Amino acid sequence: MHPKTLVPTTAGTLQATEVEFELEEQAEAAEVEFTGAIEMITPPTLKVAGRTVVTDAATEIERDGVRLGLADLHVGDTVEVKGTLQSDGSVLAREIRPKT
Repeated sequence: MHPKTLVPTTAGTLQATEVEFELEEQAEAAEVEFTGAIEMITPPTLKVAGRTVVTDAATEIERDGVRLGLADLHVGDTVEVKGTLQSDGSVLAREIRPKT
């Protein structure tokens, strides 16, 4: 803040006539990793261990090196999820690995 943007008041305080905010680079998104049972599948989302997991075209679903689709997963399957925590509390999945 520049000194010209501060105005003295009768109360002996300073009043800002102009305020500028600078946004710093967005903090790195929180990476999460957890394992749990699939409770619900409603493409493109799943509920795993009580958490909403969102998939997109970049989500890799793989078992033993074989690429799978969301349709290959079933309620009750145990999966490992790696992804990014979103502002709404959901996880954007980068990888989903069914456990055998």
